[in-house]
Amino acid sequence: MKRFLAASTIAFALAGGSSASFAAEEITFVGWGGASQEMFTKVMIEPFAQRTGVGVKQDVMDGNYAKIKAMVDADRVTWDVFHSDPFFPVGSCGTYAEKIDTAVVDVSHLPKKMVSDCAVPVFQYAFLLVYNTEKYGNNPPKTWGDFFDTEKFPGKRAMYNAAWAGTLEVPLLADGVAADQLFPLDYDRAFKKLDTLGSSLVFFDTGAQMQEMMERGEVDMVVSWSGRAYNAVKNGAKFKPVWTQPLATYDVLMVPKGSKHRETGMKMIAEAVSPEAQSRITDFVGYAPVNDQATPKADDVLKQFLITTPGHADELIVVDQAWYAKNQEEATKRFTDWVSSK
Repeated sequence: MKRFLAASTIAFALAGGSSASFAAEEITFVGWGGASQEMFTKVMIEPFAQRTGVGVKQDVMDGNYAKIKAMVDADRVTWDVFHSDPFFPVGSCGTYAEKIDTAVVDVSHLPKKMVSDCAVPVFQYAFLLVYNTEKYGNNPPKTWGDFFDTEKFPGKRAMYNAAWAGTLEVPLLADGVAADQLFPLDYDRAFKKLDTLGSSLVFFDTGAQMQEMMERGEVDMVVSWSGRAYNAVKNGAKFKPVWTQPLATYDVLMVPKGSKHRETGMKMIAEAVSPEAQSRITDFVGYAPVNDQATPKADDVLKQFLITTPGHADELIVVDQAWYAKNQEEATKRFTDWVSSK
């Protein structure tokens, strides 16, 4: 999750048209910082605060879900709306996440497979292969197998330094595992395939770092988040995407269990998935909306990186969030142990 460079805590007390039911209320939104936090500020927080008069504070999550668990366990919940990986509310619905009030949050125009009892999707994207066009010219990589072919395609490869975002799925696909047989993930087989990359493999810790690597020409292939790759290209990086077996995923919004502002949190989530907000999300982060009534603006470059562009979903592989909900901690430990052994 994560995708964006963390930022210092931002606080807003935005007032607009007042509402008697909201008058003195203040809630806290927690995101991942950077580009996504800026996007939520513009498309969700500011419009909601101005319309309702609710004060909205912001905090930044560091990728460790232990903090939200500790809050709930101690009955000291200070977060009200949380930008999350989907596996967390899927695996902790009713224990660490409140059930979504569908009387408040309209889910009828959202992808059914992405809506769970305790979270709703807010944007969708893919982990996909992108390559340096100046490095490979007219003979570019076309498959995940090519990502691992260091003889035919020499150069540095970059992946996320975590047990998700394709880091385990990609080596299995490259090793011949069928898309419908990916889960449960075969850790040993994935690590054995990753070992074949040797010193050609480098890791990034944040989406911002990945983007910088691409813009500086420090890597030649990346298992990339589609939106970050688009932003790198927009800034001049010479990369193109490959839509062969892209891994589809999405981010969600949820209300932590025990929030003192559950009802207001649900109303702010409803703002985020409205057609108006969804139409603007792509402007800020280069990811595709999830509301089928949204009308985002996309130029020809952006269309190359959107999962919703016709043809891009032809070989789509949907990441099994239910599997990650049960196995994320074990996957993280196995991956960390493998990295430590290098």
